[in-house]
Amino acid sequence: MRAAPRVALGALRGQTGGEMPMDAALLKGRVALVTGAGRNIGRAIALALADAGAQVAVNVRASRHEGQAVVDDIVARGSDALLVLADVTQRAQVDAMIAAIAQRFGRLDIVVNNAAIRLEAPFDELRYADWQAAHAVCVDGAFHCTQSAICAAAMPAA
Repeated sequence: MRAAPRVALGALRGQTGGEMPMDAALLKGRVALVTGAGRNIGRAIALALADAGAQVAVNVRASRHEGQAVVDDIVARGSDALLVLADVTQRAQVDAMIAAIAQRFGRLDIVVNNAAIRLEAPFDELRYADWQAAHAVCVDGAFHCTQSAICAAAMPAA
């Protein structure tokens, strides 16, 4: 498996994106997955990758309209995008998401594990169940997405 080139995206400006000086050919021919890409930093990353020439798989768990808005923005900028709904804590959903990306684009070069749960309580008042839910998304989700992508990349092309 060939490693994708490392790309420094620079400082993101604003919570919902902003202008990022990118060479549109930098990632031409590459395919990226951004989890939690429906808003905020995930949205900005997805748009920046598209601006750099990548085709982008936009993952959201349930907010289909937010994810579709990001896909529409990417298409309007002249790149290709795919909306993929999946809960990153569920391995079967992640495997299906990676398979859909491979089917649509034929490859996956970049995985940005951005999905997260923001806990809105002081740490000393945090319930353990909430901590476990955040861990499942941030840590287990990153494990599932990365491992599934690596396993899919290792499979011979059909």
